[in-house]
Amino acid sequence: MAFFTGTDSGDIANRFSQDLELVDMELPRSLIGTMMAFVLCIGELAVIFYSSKYIAATVPVLIGLLYLVQSYYLKTSRQLRILEIQARAPLLTHFMETLQGLSSVRAFGWMPSYATQNDTLLITAQQSLYLLYCAQLWLTLTLDMIVAFLAIILVSVAVITRTSTGASIGLALVNIVAFGANLKGLVYNWTALEISMGAIARIHDFTSNTPCEDQQDECEPPPPNWPEQGLIRFDDVSAAYR
Repeated sequence: MAFFTGTDSGDIANRFSQDLELVDMELPRSLIGTMMAFVLCIGELAVIFYSSKYIAATVPVLIGLLYLVQSYYLKTSRQLRILEIQARAPLLTHFMETLQGLSSVRAFGWMPSYATQNDTLLITAQQSLYLLYCAQLWLTLTLDMIVAFLAIILVSVAVITRTSTGASIGLALVNIVAFGANLKGLVYNWTALEISMGAIARIHDFTSNTPCEDQQDECEPPPPNWPEQGLIRFDDVSAAYR
């Protein structure tokens, strides 16, 4: 009972709604999407390198750019997602407490102040989500620029060397466009997978650090004739409200 009196109801509801939703729904979908996007990117790169062998020299630069973009976006989106989850807990607490005391709110005429407080909490909860969408747009722009850079290199090599046929250059360009779309899907799904793994860590921390009423010295079952008398006796008891 001390845990429930010291923890907001919105925080508890957030654990059983947002975190479990990430684990049950987002984690399997992100894992499958990451594997599929990774296989498609590898296949399209193989076709691009087969169509234009000179572009294979850009692989180290491409891997380095993707690693920097992925690491920067992953850290940012992970923190923004955690902030969104944490900012949603006070909103849920206010909503549930308002429902429980709705008759008192109406009786004392507190509707304007409660509506203003709800709007303030809603705006705070949406700020992290808005910034997360901005980060996703930044990722889309960055990956599109990387794909355009590959296309420019491909066309430049084709013009300078004149060793590739028009069919092979067209095949490489088509696969570069598809590679850009699958590359964005790979980064998105990988980031969602990392966020879902963070939800597992939060659930594990919640289950490990939450106090339990089942104490170690209370493992013996009560006797068959318990209770012998219908009374409760308090001996040397101290209580406090936290």
